Amino acid sequence: MNPDETKQISITGALKKEREENIKRSETVLGSIGEGIIVLNKKLKVTTINAAALHMFHKQRSSCIGKPYKTFLRLVDKEGKGSPDEIRKFLKKAFRVGATSKIKPIDIPRAFIKMPRIGVVSISLNIAALQNDYGTVYGGVITIRDISAETEVENMKIEFVSIASHQLSAPLTSIRWNIEMLLNEDIGHIDQEQRAVLTDVLDSNSRMMRLVNDLLNVSRLEEGRINIEPKPINIKTLVEDILNEYKHFIGSRGVKVRVVCDKSDADHVLNVDPVIIRQVINNLIVNAVQYANSASAEIIITLEPGSVDYQLSVWDNGIGIPKNVQKKIFTKFFRADNAQSKEAIGTGLGLYITKMMVELSGGKIWFKSDPKSGTTFFLTIPLRGSTKSRVGKQLIN
Repeated sequence: MNPDETKQISITGALKKEREENIKRSETVLGSIGEGIIVLNKKLKVTTINAAALHMFHKQRSSCIGKPYKTFLRLVDKEGKGSPDEIRKFLKKAFRVGATSKIKPIDIPRAFIKMPRIGVVSISLNIAALQNDYGTVYGGVITIRDISAETEVENMKIEFVSIASHQLSAPLTSIRWNIEMLLNEDIGHIDQEQRAVLTDVLDSNSRMMRLVNDLLNVSRLEEGRINIEPKPINIKTLVEDILNEYKHFIGSRGVKVRVVCDKSDADHVLNVDPVIIRQVINNLIVNAVQYANSASAEIIITLEPGSVDYQLSVWDNGIGIPKNVQKKIFTKFFRADNAQSKEAIGTGLGLYITKMMVELSGGKIWFKSDPKSGTTFFLTIPLRGSTKSRVGKQLIN
C-alpha cells in the first residue's frame, strides 16, 4: 500500500469517526429534550425519534424507524374521530414549493391524538420543513408536547366561569324585574329624583347582564358547545335590520352610516346560522359607532360577494388601534389605552367572541388600522355557507 492510499484510508476513517460522533451527539441532544421529536424523510417515514416521543406513544424505536408516522401518530377530534391531517398537508406543500423560499414552520396550539389504553390526549404541534443551505426540502420535523394537564386546568376554569355566570344570571334578572316594576310605578308613585336613581341602577344592571351573557357565551364557545343551524340569510337585509335597530343610538352619536353594495339581492344570500352571524355583524357595527370620530363620525359598510367567499367590511374614521397593541385586539378582556379613554361601554369580550363565532362559521376576520385614518374590520364567510352542527346550546343574545 503506497503512502497516498494510506493517507486516504486515514482521512476516510477520520471522517467516519466524526460522522458517528455527530450522530451520537445529535441523539444525545434529542434524547435530553422533554418534548417529542419525530424526523421524517420525503416519503413521510420516520428516520429519527427521541425518547420522549417513544414514551408518549408507548413504542419501541425498532417499531417506528422506517415506518410511516401515521402508523402511530394520527390526529383526531375531541371525540376520537378522524380529523384533517395537517402534518401531511403542510409537508406535501413544502415539498412542492421546493427551494424557492425559506418555509416557515407552523404551530397548532391544540390538537388531539388517540393513545392506546388512555384515549384521546391533548397535544400541541410544531411542524417544520428540513431544508439544506440551498433551500431544498428533504424532510420534516414534528415537535409534540402533551398539554393534557393544561387542558384540564383550562376546562376547570371554563366550567367555573360557566357555573358562576349561571348563578349570577338569576338574581340579576330578578333585580331587573323589580327595578322595572318600580319605574312603572306598579307599587306606588316615585318622584323624579327617585326615577333618576332607579334608572342608573337599571343601566348598571344591564351592563352586568351583558357581562354575564358574554361570559356564558365565551364558556360555551371555548368548550365547543354551540349549535350551528344554517339557514338562507340575506346579509344585506340583516345589516339594514341591525342599523334600524340601532338608529337612535347611531343618531345620538351623530354618526353617518353608508352601506355600499352593487349586487342583486340574490347575491347576498348565505346559508349561515342567523343568531351567530347577526351577533358578529352587530358587534362590528356597535364597535364602529362607539369609536367613530365624534367631530365628523362616519361609517362605511361594504358588502362584496366574491367567487369563493362573501366579504363584509366595516370602516370607521375613529381613534384607530395603536400598532403596539394590534396583536392583542382579539384576546379576552383587552381594550387599548385610547379605547379606554373614550366613553364606550364594553366588557372587553366582544371581539374575542366575534373571532370565535366567525371561525365557527368557517370564516375569517382581520383588520387594518391607523390612528390617522381609522379602522376597517374585514369578515369573510365561504359562499358554500356554514356546516351544520348540533353539539350543545345556542348563543345568548
